[in-house]
Amino acid sequence: KVDNRLLNQSSGIQSQGSIHISAAQLTNEKTVFETGWTTKTEKHSTPITPLPKPDYYSATRQFTREIKTGAILQETAAAQILAGKDITLDAAVVNRYSTIAARGDLTIKGPSFENYGYQGTRITTDTGTDTHRYKWRKHRTFHHNCTWRYGTTPIDYTPPATVENTESSRKGIVSAGGKVSLQSGTKKNITLDADQKAIQKQPETVLDPAV
Repeated sequence: KVDNRLLNQSSGIQSQGSIHISAAQLTNEKTVFETGWTTKTEKHSTPITPLPKPDYYSATRQFTREIKTGAILQETAAAQILAGKDITLDAAVVNRYSTIAARGDLTIKGPSFENYGYQGTRITTDTGTDTHRYKWRKHRTFHHNCTWRYGTTPIDYTPPATVENTESSRKGIVSAGGKVSLQSGTKKNITLDADQKAIQKQPETVLDPAV
């Protein structure tokens, strides 16, 4: 038993039998877990359909594409709390990108339970302009020496950004071969992106964020 706070960083607490930890707070996490973004930009130019109005004859879309990809910059090993039988945690529990697993039952009692996973994402943003070209014939007296005049209509091109998952991920795993009993007052089971912002909140019954 521990009277105050127990911090298990990139290390292991293991037993072939049962584990019972009593503390004000139990944190199970990697010592180091740093994420960030890699950014790539591309220039694009492509023909598009002109405006469906008289005199418009061609159009071009020119835009800059920014691709931001979440990346794990540096990390240490996951922390582990493993038992061959049961695990009972009487504490406010925080599990970050690590594992709490019992072959028997897992019981968590305390004021709060927080489980975090990481999911890499790729965010693609396009910003540019659609240029629509039109022409009209400027007529002169008796239609002598009539000439073509040309103009353009610019329209901003800013579609919504697209977000997709990458293969880079780390799970926060809380599992048992038997029953899992969460008797905590507040529960958080969240997947974070490279900005450490929540991108997905999992149901309380799912204890391994889909990362």
